Amino acid sequence: KLLSSSEAEKPEAGEKASNEDSSIPVQNVPPVQPQVQSKVQPMVQIVPIVKTVKSNGVDVDVDHYYQVGLVAQKEGDLGGAIKFYRKVLKEDPSHIEALTNLSAVYIRQGMFSDAENTIRGVLKIDPENSRAFVNLGIINLRLKQYEKAQSRFMQALRVNPSEKTALVNLAFLAKQENNLPLTEEYYRKILSLSPDDGRILLSYASLLEKSSRYAKALACYQKALDLDTTRSDARLSRQIKERVRLLMYYDRKSKETTKDIKPKP
Repeated sequence: KLLSSSEAEKPEAGEKASNEDSSIPVQNVPPVQPQVQSKVQPMVQIVPIVKTVKSNGVDVDVDHYYQVGLVAQKEGDLGGAIKFYRKVLKEDPSHIEALTNLSAVYIRQGMFSDAENTIRGVLKIDPENSRAFVNLGIINLRLKQYEKAQSRFMQALRVNPSEKTALVNLAFLAKQENNLPLTEEYYRKILSLSPDDGRILLSYASLLEKSSRYAKALACYQKALDLDTTRSDARLSRQIKERVRLLMYYDRKSKETTKDIKPKP
């Protein structure tokens, strides 16, 4: 039995499907996490001192504080991230990366007012900062202010047409409105920027299935199957293979049906 797209999209991204559900559990792309600027190594390696400022006559290593905050954020220590990003901003209030990342941490903690105030600080320094508009849009999404969110993501794209996070969230909003042509347009744009994005490949494949474009859906599933991230997830890989077998059958049947249809005289 070929699952309908509604059945195929029951599990949210990242969730595990139940044993009774043979659908692929990443086909409906949810809103992405707030933007994080990580222009340096995001793990435990702290780069050498690059920038220092004077605080009461003492040299303060701002980049060290930023690195520690970034490591804490990546490891899920949001309290520690806030602490060190604030240390950065105490010494350098115009540190855009710290402001942007601090806003992302506030969003994850549901501190939307603090996040918005922090983003306003980014825009005062850089009125054309696309990541700031993305994070404002994510705040609106979390508050279910969908029209405002859409407007913010469009602002981000006007500044930077390649702002992938804005495109992913716009695709999500279009999908929620059941605007499949627009959803597809966004998926195609995302894949032009990131051809190996597994989540988008699976989401696009699901959309193609819905319109019975089985051959194109198969191509997307096969490409997703070839990704290292998919291979490392045995359950997901198995589900995609099962899906591919089903679609190959339906694609063949569809072609046979078309071949048997005789034109009217």
